[in-house]
Amino acid sequence: MVLGYAFLLLEYFFVPVRMYAANLYTHDRSNNWIPWDYAYNLLQSCAPNAILFTNGDNDTFPLWYLQDVEGVRRDVRIANLSLANTEWYIKQLKNLEPYGSAKVAMKFSDEEIERLRPTLYTAKEYTIQVPQEVYTPLSMGLDSVKYSPSLKWVPDLPKIEDGRTYARVQDFVVMQIIENNNWQRPVYFSTTCSDDTKIGLQNSSILKEWLSDLCLLKSCRKRWSK
Repeated sequence: MVLGYAFLLLEYFFVPVRMYAANLYTHDRSNNWIPWDYAYNLLQSCAPNAILFTNGDNDTFPLWYLQDVEGVRRDVRIANLSLANTEWYIKQLKNLEPYGSAKVAMKFSDEEIERLRPTLYTAKEYTIQVPQEVYTPLSMGLDSVKYSPSLKWVPDLPKIEDGRTYARVQDFVVMQIIENNNWQRPVYFSTTCSDDTKIGLQNSSILKEWLSDLCLLKSCRKRWSK
C-alpha cells in the first residue's frame, strides 16, 4: 500500500517535470519579440488619432497589449473586423473613448446596430468629397496623380451562387465608418486584412510601411507595384 502511494506521488511529480523538460524549448516564447515588434511597428506607422482596421485575434491582441499595458499609441482606435460582426463591439467603437481617444463616427443608432444582420444587399455608389488640403499631402508630389474633388467608389461585396451580392455586418460597419469619417481621421487597413474585408477599398489604397493607407490615389499603387 505504501509502495503504491509512493509510486503515485512519484508519478504526480515526474510526469509534469518530464513534460516541462521535454517541451520547454519548443514552447518557450520569452525571447520571441515578433508579435511585440510587429504590433509596435503597426501602431507607430499610423498618423495621430487614426482608425486601424485589423482582421482577427493574432494581429489585434498584441496591439491591445501595447496600448493597455505599455501605453503605446493609445490615440489609435483599433477596429477588429471579426468583432465588428457583434453588436456589443460596434457599440463600443461608437460610444466609448478608451484612454481619451475619440469615438468612431457612425450614424447608426444603438437600436439600428442591434438590428444589423448579414443580408442580400446591392451596393450603392458612394461619393466622398476630397478637399484640396486633404489631397495635397496624400499626393506626395507625384505628377501622375491628378487631383479629383471627389472619390467615387462602389463597395465590392461577396456573392452567393446566383451572383447576387450580400453584406456582412462588418461590411456595413466599414461602409458606415468610411462614409462618416469625412477625412477627420486617417483610416488604415492592416496588411493582415484580406481583400474581401476591404469591400473594394483596396483599389483606392497605397501601401504605407505595414499598412494600407486609405486615400484617393488609385494610380500610386499601380505605379509602385511595377
